[in-house]
Amino acid sequence: DSSRFLRELAPDLAEKLAGLDYAPLAVLHLAVTKPCPVPERAFGVLFPSESRSSLLGVMFNSELFPHLAPEGRHLLTVCIGGAGNEQMVAKERAELEETARRELAEKLSLSDSTVLAFRKWPRAIPQYHLGHHIVTAMMDDLERRLPGLRFVGADRGGVGVPDRVKAAYLEEDCR
Repeated sequence: DSSRFLRELAPDLAEKLAGLDYAPLAVLHLAVTKPCPVPERAFGVLFPSESRSSLLGVMFNSELFPHLAPEGRHLLTVCIGGAGNEQMVAKERAELEETARRELAEKLSLSDSTVLAFRKWPRAIPQYHLGHHIVTAMMDDLERRLPGLRFVGADRGGVGVPDRVKAAYLEEDCR
């Protein structure tokens, strides 16, 4: 987190950033065999908390970026955990892999998956609590005062992949 770099430069902002809450995630990258029922031109699916799913969401990476998977395969990213489902991330890798496979089969009729990579992120998704606009205003102010300084993380501007891509394009336009 950027707070450690700002302690001397902007102690009030550093304190606010250090105090942000983050939800944890377990992330699995899986290969699945085509044909499978991955929706065409869809980026993914989020599961609302009411669905009682252990999965937070599934991204269909190779549907939007076909070069990411070899012919006859799809590349998926499965996210487990998030706010309200933190206890899932504490589980062992084998149990999380089994959970992902079971729920992909139940919810999306996806089977025959191979886990390519696995990682737990204890501080994955910043939680924008009431008053977060004060933190973003402080970041904006510091950027104005120090030309060349840019905050480009998920501390502002959204946590979703489209939010981060948009932020990258906007940052590119600033150079």
